[in-house]
Amino acid sequence: MMERKEIINLLKKSKVFPEAIQKKIGRDRAVVYVVYFLTKNSIEATFQRICVVSHKLFPETFSFTEFPEHLDSRNIRNCLWHCRDEKKAWLIGSDKTKYELSEKGKKISLEIEKVNEQGMGIHALPLKLRKKKDLLTKAVDDSYIINEIKSSSAFKKFLEKKDLQKLDIILSLGGDRYSSKNFIEKQLKDALKKAKNRNEKRVVQYLLLVNENWREYFK
Repeated sequence: MMERKEIINLLKKSKVFPEAIQKKIGRDRAVVYVVYFLTKNSIEATFQRICVVSHKLFPETFSFTEFPEHLDSRNIRNCLWHCRDEKKAWLIGSDKTKYELSEKGKKISLEIEKVNEQGMGIHALPLKLRKKKDLLTKAVDDSYIINEIKSSSAFKKFLEKKDLQKLDIILSLGGDRYSSKNFIEKQLKDALKKAKNRNEKRVVQYLLLVNENWREYFK
């Protein structure tokens, strides 16, 4: 319980990152910084603690669109998955234990810490982030959802005519291993509608394949 009080006290003294900075940093880097924030203060970065601190320091990034005062922990869980993926390898750990920074993660965290130390101005961001197109903090649009599917390993396997795996499909639809079957089914229907509206033929074919084989993938 001492760590709980310590976190509350730390957050009272900490500055919230302005939304303009949050848009440049993006969700994954924000979560990596939160792990740094906790470990720097000798606090284990468990999933619950990461959620609380993320919502406090990056409120627009990790809030529900309709209920901005409430935390959307699903986004944080997705970010943790992204950051542990071998392509990024920014974090090490799991929800069941704790998270730690890799060497890559430390470098990213120090770039964001510099922003904090220099008054939360965009000028303190590395040039590569200042020039970057604003990333999402609130609701996602249709093109973002379609692009997420296109960049997924499940879609790449589909194009290569390889067998699809259940978890790959779930990740392509914005879920994770903890997502419910109903949530993924809803995501599938929503994505299919948007892909048809945007005339994304290959994405539609991929989603129809998943839909036609739904029982086999989610038995």
